[in-house]
This record gives sequence, structure tokens and C-alpha cells, in this order.
Amino acid sequence: MDQNGNHQSDGSIENESSCINMDFQSDVNSMKIRPMHKDQINKRENDCTCISESCDITNSGSFDMLSRLPRSVTLKILELFSMHDLLHVVSLVSKEWRGKVLDPHLWTKIDMIGYVINDQVLKTLPTLCDFITDIMLPDDVKGEISDAGMIALAKGCPNLQTFYAPRCDYFSEAAFIAFAEHCKDLTELHLDNVDISDGVLHSIAANLKNLEIITLIQSTSFTNEGLEDVFINCTRLYECRLNLNRDITGKCFEAFSQSSKSIRRLDLRMCRIDPANVAHLAVLSNLDYLNLTDCRIMRSLTLQDLYPVLEGCRNLSRLGLSLNKNIDDHCVDVILTHLPRLVYIFLISTAITDEALYTMAKKGKSLVHIDVGHTKVTEAGVRVVSENCPALTFFGLMTCKSLEECHVDAMVEEFPHIRYSTFLQDAKRLFEKDEVKRNTQYQNNSQVASQE
Repeated sequence: MDQNGNHQSDGSIENESSCINMDFQSDVNSMKIRPMHKDQINKRENDCTCISESCDITNSGSFDMLSRLPRSVTLKILELFSMHDLLHVVSLVSKEWRGKVLDPHLWTKIDMIGYVINDQVLKTLPTLCDFITDIMLPDDVKGEISDAGMIALAKGCPNLQTFYAPRCDYFSEAAFIAFAEHCKDLTELHLDNVDISDGVLHSIAANLKNLEIITLIQSTSFTNEGLEDVFINCTRLYECRLNLNRDITGKCFEAFSQSSKSIRRLDLRMCRIDPANVAHLAVLSNLDYLNLTDCRIMRSLTLQDLYPVLEGCRNLSRLGLSLNKNIDDHCVDVILTHLPRLVYIFLISTAITDEALYTMAKKGKSLVHIDVGHTKVTEAGVRVVSENCPALTFFGLMTCKSLEECHVDAMVEEFPHIRYSTFLQDAKRLFEKDEVKRNTQYQNNSQVASQE
């Protein structure tokens, strides 16, 4: 888990994505996707040859299992393949299989991350299926697609529910407004690192009444006014991520008193929130996740700023207060007293000491994830928490200078169910993972060699 509270990659899963050139022609049957890696081409061609020889009833008279299965079962199987493999492996087996690959039900969710696309691709996608529900555009497609392609895509996908467009900051307002006007069933909108203006937000507020999730991470062109309109009119909104938007001061939080107060997850990391505006969040009684990491204009948050939220948001289970120097041992005591359901707490670079950890050991029995990196905690406090918090699975201790690594090594052995995170411990786990991977690969190669 990171400070978003999201299930993520233990901090760092990096997948090597092969850049693939997609050249969709107007005729769907001539669509081509060309991978760059030759080893992948050879492997897929070999797989395709094996499948063709064993299953193509027109060439060998063999039993074609896929063609005999019920349509619902066939679709379940084909859904396991990537878009590339569907078009360039499975569809080459036989005419029957190609027809199954082009079944519209397989093209409701389009993931183009890792592909190179152009306007023709966007204009052709709606011809594959007239009820596309999910579209994920690749990162940074500058110069390859234009406003015209985006608008055509929006008009062709009226049933779209999820739209993900990261770093697409070279389109005009018209491109994004088109999705708000033509895709009124949108429930998820992810526009990270995109310069979204208030005009786009006003259009979203006016048209997307079913919107539930919106992410506008580092989208610096909008203001409190546009966001306030979204909060008031998108009454089903329950998750909002606004990380790194320095123009958001929190004045828009006043709108929560006029809205349905449905928001459950609010990420405000590194926004320039005026501490006086934090009190407006107290009306969000259903709030489950709140991240106020490094939210400051003139000063860090204090207990006085947080107290209304602690009183009004008793259902909080995840709270991020990292990089707020005024958060001390007393604050932790008050937080745990008011939030009995808290399971994740992030206190990196705060003013806490072992006293806060002793409080966690007494009042935080349900804590699963604790991060107190860059603080003055010692082995004594860490050990007490490890012994008294039975649900704990992660303990962030990065750069705690008063904590010796030999003590962490001892606790790793003593409490194997807890993942202690320091530079050295993380490096050890990484090397162990690589070693397991190398051994597995070696064993597989040995088995192949022995069979040959």
C-alpha cells in the first residue's frame, strides 16, 4: 500500500512495455499491430503454428475445441488474451477463430497502454463494438492524435463508463468537453498530468451526473471554482484525487455542505490547503480515506485544524499526515481515541517519538499499516508496537536514524508476519526476489534442455 491507501505494487512494480505500432485501417479485417521485440514475434508465431496444426479443422481435420464450445464459454477464454494476441495469434488459427476474435463483446474494454496510436485508430475503435465501456489511452501520445480524433472517439462511444487519459495535455478544451457531452454514462474519469481548465470541470459538472471517481493529479490549470461546481453537481462522487494541485486552497470544500456528502476517499497530497478550510471536511461523515500529506500554505496542520475532522469523520480507516511538522505524540493519541476503525496511518517526517508508538500499542490494535519513516522512533517503541498490534503487516521505518539496522534484523526474525521497510531490508527482499527468479529460470531452461 502507498499513501493513497491503494493496493499497489509494494512500492514498485515496473513492467517493460513493448512499444507497438497500431495501424488500424478502415477495414477492421486489415488491422495490424507490429511488436518491436523479435523474440516476442518468434514466440507468438511458434505458438500460433502449434495451435493451427492441432486445431484448424480445415487443414488437418483435427478436433477444433473452441468452435464447439458455447459462445459464453468461448468469450471467457478469449478474454484472457491481450489485444495484440487476439489480433495476431488467435485470429490467425482459422477463419472460424478470426470471427470469434471479432465478437463485439471482446472489445468493450480497450487498453492501449504501451501502443503507438493515431487518429485513425480512435476513429476505427467504435466500429469494433457499439457499446465500448472502458478506454485507456497510452501515456504521452503527443503528435500522434489530435482534437479531431478525440472528439470522434467520444461521439462513437456513448456508453463509455471509464476513461483514462494520462499526460494528454496537448489537447484543447473541446476534446475533453466532448467526452463530458457525449459520454454521459461516465463513472470514472482519470486525467492525470493534464491541464484541465475550469471550463472542462463546469462541463463535467453539468453532464456527468453518474460520476463516481475523478482523478486530476497535477492538473494545474483549474481553480477552486471549477472544483466546487463538480462537488455540488456530481452527487454520486465518492473518490477524488487532487494530488499536486497547488492552486487548490480548500475553499471549494465549502461546497460539501450543499452536496450529498457521498465522498469516501479524498487525496489532497501536496495541495496548498489553507488549514482553516480543513474544518469543512467534517461534514463528510462517510469519509474512509483522507490524505493530507504536506498540505500547507503558511504553516503545517495542527491538532486544532484536524479536530473537527476527527469529530465528524469517525469512519476514517486510512489517514495520511506525513510532512506535517506539527503532528506530535499528543496528536497521535487524540487521533487514535477518535478513530477506532483506523487501520492505515502515515506519519513520515512528523514530530512523533516512541511515545506515539506506545499509544499505538495500546489503542491501535487494529492497525495494519504504519509508516513512521524519517522520525525519532527507536527500537524500543518499534518492538512494543510489533508485540501488541496483532494485525500489523507493514512497518515503515525508512531513515529512522535512532534505529539500528541490527535491531531491525532481529525483529524481522522474531515477527515474520511484519514487513519492516528500511533501505537495507527492501534491498534484501529485492535481491531475494531476483535470486528466486533466476533459479526458476535456470530450472526451466534445464528441463527444456533435458527434454531436447
